[in-house]
Amino acid sequence: QTTLVVGREGDREGNFFELAESKNVQPVVVPTLGRSIRPLEDLRSLVTLCRLMMRERPHVVHTHTAKAGALGRLAAFVTGVPMVIHTFHGSVFSGYFGALGSRIYEALERLLARITDAIIGISPAVAAELAAHRLKPRHGIHTIPLGLELDGFAHRPRSRPGTLRRRLGLNPQVKLIGSVGRLAPVKDLPTLFLALSHMADVHVAIIGDGPERLALESLGDELGLGSRIHFTGFLSELETVYPDLDCVVNSSLNEGTPVALIEAMAAGVPVVA
Repeated sequence: QTTLVVGREGDREGNFFELAESKNVQPVVVPTLGRSIRPLEDLRSLVTLCRLMMRERPHVVHTHTAKAGALGRLAAFVTGVPMVIHTFHGSVFSGYFGALGSRIYEALERLLARITDAIIGISPAVAAELAAHRLKPRHGIHTIPLGLELDGFAHRPRSRPGTLRRRLGLNPQVKLIGSVGRLAPVKDLPTLFLALSHMADVHVAIIGDGPERLALESLGDELGLGSRIHFTGFLSELETVYPDLDCVVNSSLNEGTPVALIEAMAAGVPVVA
């Protein structure tokens, strides 16, 4: 039996509740658990997680992301959960928290590693970085690659205009590049916008959403690119989107596993990263 525990959605974020429910898993929402550090709410979240674990008595607690991972592991330690696992989904020691924040985060993760039975990286590079930062002996750090369903992206006809170009009102001759992912600082989309400012008659579709969207929309307007930058929000069925793109660009400062690039290559779309 699996219990999925999640926090509240941040600004301009979606969720995968429908996917969880399709697997007969009903998410348990902790409304005080969010991305930002808020000591009082975080303490309430820790108490809620402890109560949940005392009630459910899980054999394994598997945590993800920085703050949820910290609070989840602390709650598991306090309540005596037999097995505690944490997964790192990217190169988390740079590009997220600034120089001072990264040092503090690394120190906290080393402490948390002492109450974590196994640490997982989603790629060999992530696992190697975790080992280099001495979170645990190498035998305590494991690699479990993401499982990607790529059959739907391969061998799809690239007839244009497709669903994306029709949605954006762009004819088949327009050069259209795409960026797919969460709109967060680590994705470094301002660099992409600056590059676009040197290219005439090229449009970019920003596929995804997140806390940086309003700032990015303002930056696009400041650079005079508002008519050539198209914010689509989250899109499902990306296998119908890639055929409309001339290339997919990733300007991220770092990535654990660049899923969008893998999907694009499976769809036969060139990538720039």
